[in-house]
Amino acid sequence: MLSVVADVGGTNIRLAVCDIETGELSKLREFACAEFVTLDAALVQYFATLQGEVKHLCIGIACPVDNDQIVMTNLSWAFSKQALKEKLNLTSLYLINDYTAISLAVPFLNDQQKIKVGGGEPVENGVTAVFGPERV
Repeated sequence: MLSVVADVGGTNIRLAVCDIETGELSKLREFACAEFVTLDAALVQYFATLQGEVKHLCIGIACPVDNDQIVMTNLSWAFSKQALKEKLNLTSLYLINDYTAISLAVPFLNDQQKIKVGGGEPVENGVTAVFGPERV
């Protein structure tokens, strides 16, 4: 039984198998979203390259995820979370906004992966912020 994580933006989709015990990622693949008419088509293609059945999927996606119906902000993909879960025969499906995913990763970043904003010296264990464009 496999667990997969995905990062879905308006341009690319990145996928990996995640070891839920260690958090280690493997079988990393990146596809151009323009190669696929739907999200499930990209997922099915990736799943077909794996040895084992995918039962758990977490997707960080560049759009609101509050409702069952997902409509991407920067891409024409739209889908029902429940229908996607059923189509892929998943035990669990989690969708989180891409900025939520980035924020959850912050505690795991090292100093070389961060950029100091403003003057002065970096403050050890100081405030860390996540910035990105706002859709108007």
